[in-house]
Amino acid sequence: MPKIHSIGHRLFLSTALILLTTIAATLLFGSSLIERYYVHNKEVELKHAYQSFSLAFNRNESLPDWKTAGEVLYDAEKRNINVMLFTIDANGNIDQLIYTSRYNNWSGTNDSQNSFKPAYSPKLWLERAQHEGAFSQDISEEPLVITSNGSDNRPQIIDLYSQLSDNCYLFLSTPKEQISLAANLATKYYVIITCLTFFLLTIAIYFQSKRFTKPIIEINSAAQRISQMDFATPCNVTTGDELQNLSQSINVMAQNLKAYIAEMELNQELLKKIWSAKQKPIKCAASLSLMSRTISKLPSLSSAPILRRCWSSMRAMQN
Repeated sequence: MPKIHSIGHRLFLSTALILLTTIAATLLFGSSLIERYYVHNKEVELKHAYQSFSLAFNRNESLPDWKTAGEVLYDAEKRNINVMLFTIDANGNIDQLIYTSRYNNWSGTNDSQNSFKPAYSPKLWLERAQHEGAFSQDISEEPLVITSNGSDNRPQIIDLYSQLSDNCYLFLSTPKEQISLAANLATKYYVIITCLTFFLLTIAIYFQSKRFTKPIIEINSAAQRISQMDFATPCNVTTGDELQNLSQSINVMAQNLKAYIAEMELNQELLKKIWSAKQKPIKCAASLSLMSRTISKLPSLSSAPILRRCWSSMRAMQN
């Protein structure tokens, strides 16, 4: 007989396999996937800030809406976006620095001699844009978004390069290092929450499996009693679901089977009585035939009146 595994055991193994697979996949790919998701959202955020500022800047051909544009820049800086608005001369150098975000410690290091983070220094930022080919492309209609992973001694940042007018440019940038840290932190928290969920589910499955398998065990016991012709104890399952309907069907089947067996036993007794009643005349006729043959073999006595009457009576009974 094959080994039977309980439903609770199978349920626990299935849940454990799913959760352990989830944890392994999260440890292997979770950080990179979450980081890509965050980077994509940040790129969309940069594009949205550019579109809002461009709309305010180009609202009036003679004079930009600096109030709305300033609100857009202020909102962008609150979301950790660095801004540089400037014009360039014929030589490709910064002609007028209209606006720039000034932060002292964006890279996590203090530099008292330079109020700009090196990666966000206007001069270095312009050189980086030239190196990445921002001015060799048409960025007046569609901005150029470049995400750096920190290779070749370049900072981990997301840059957006756009051209607002003939010689006016808007650069937006946000550090990518914080995104990577947030992705790693989210992955760790997710693994911790998944492990905690696995522990709680283990306890829940243990108790729920007992509750779920108890009526099934009762139904199995009732079926075994019926197979042994024991109809005294009914199947008592009161779960209020399909298992209760199944137990009621088993009880009805047991009652019908009990009635059929009782009817068959009664019919068997009647058949025995009928058979016994038919066997008595047959035995009597056989005895009379034997006596008749015996008397007929006595010629000297067959002429006696009494014997003749007995012989005639037996012949009549035989017929």
